[in-house]
Amino acid sequence: MLILGSSCKENKQRKSLSSQVTPKPIVIDRFEQAVFEIDQKNLSQAKSAMAKKYGSFYDIYFGRIMNFGDPKNPNFDFILKDFINHPDLKNLYQDVKKTYPDTQKISEDLAPLIANYHTLYPNDSTLKVVTFISGFNNAIVTTPNYIGIGLDMFMGKNYRFYASVDFPAYITNRLSKEYISPAIAKALLNTKLPEAVQTSTLLSEMIQEGKILYGIDLLLPEVEDSLKIGYTAEQVDWCKANEGNIYKLFIEDNLLFSAEQKKYAKYLEEAPFTAGLANNSAPRIGIWCGWQIVKNYMNNNPSISFDELWKEKDAQKILKLATYKPKNI
Repeated sequence: MLILGSSCKENKQRKSLSSQVTPKPIVIDRFEQAVFEIDQKNLSQAKSAMAKKYGSFYDIYFGRIMNFGDPKNPNFDFILKDFINHPDLKNLYQDVKKTYPDTQKISEDLAPLIANYHTLYPNDSTLKVVTFISGFNNAIVTTPNYIGIGLDMFMGKNYRFYASVDFPAYITNRLSKEYISPAIAKALLNTKLPEAVQTSTLLSEMIQEGKILYGIDLLLPEVEDSLKIGYTAEQVDWCKANEGNIYKLFIEDNLLFSAEQKKYAKYLEEAPFTAGLANNSAPRIGIWCGWQIVKNYMNNNPSISFDELWKEKDAQKILKLATYKPKNI
């Protein structure tokens, strides 16, 4: 009955945010088309038109994402032409067009996310959404005015070019369309989360990541947990079945309050599984555990607002008030 009651409260809390807003259609601009189909015979005029249309994202894309330097630099035209005429990149652009002939599904998925985000942060300016190609360098880019989606980073786990750039399978498993919205939610929330205390411990890092995942819960209440954390369904099941053992491991090995990153890093880092555990174990189990602690904290303390959670830097306080005790511990 306690488990059922907690679940009902959690679902009510998650759905209440969505019920406050009416999602508006999201317009997505195909910046990669403007780049790869630019009029090379009238490049100066075409660049000026692009800069006027895309504003700050024009400079961010070429200057930061692609590291081409200042578009006003005399050498920029040569760099741009080399980029858009490179055979591999031309093929990549054609593949992106085939995989994403339109952005209707992305727009539909983003509508509730953006609406929920502006409920949490009503003073933020309206965010414009653009897609781009970065040559496998960036998946999501956020600025105060833009959300940029690197479509070449969401081509499906079996996309032919991923092996050539040495992406491991545990990464390519997340490079699919369904991960776009969770990736955007995480990127947006990362810009809002206050910095953690200077002296990090396993617990403080677990809680910091758990806050992000709890925020994704609020922004995307209908999305599966596996997509939020970047697990397979089997890895989520493994974590649920071993929740008590995970927490017991952290306690018995005196890891929760350890500031020795070398001792606990493997429980937070990207990997196919957790080193020292079975090959079918989930990776990043510290992050998953932190998520459960934060959910317990919010469910057991309904007077605490999301903003208060966000600003709370005392990880031990959160753990104490969460009264977190998984099964079989």
